[in-house]
Amino acid sequence: MTTLVTGGGSGLGRQLCLQAAARGARVVVWDLDGDAAARTAELITSAGGAACHQQVDVTDTAAVAAAAAAAAAGRWTCW
Repeated sequence: MTTLVTGGGSGLGRQLCLQAAARGARVVVWDLDGDAAARTAELITSAGGAACHQQVDVTDTAAVAAAAAAAAAGRWTCW
């Protein structure tokens, strides 16, 4: 199972990422703050989980489409 969380860099979004990872999901962390998304992914991977992160502005439909296309095409190799 793969879970994508927008706003996963902090707060509730981070908690959702951590909970999904604890249940065995591979987690894709999207956040406008790329450093925060990276920190969340690091928390997951340091605990033995699988996570990717990407800076994405979800108010920009072109950016969302490009990020989703990259994921669907398997251009992420972080698993």
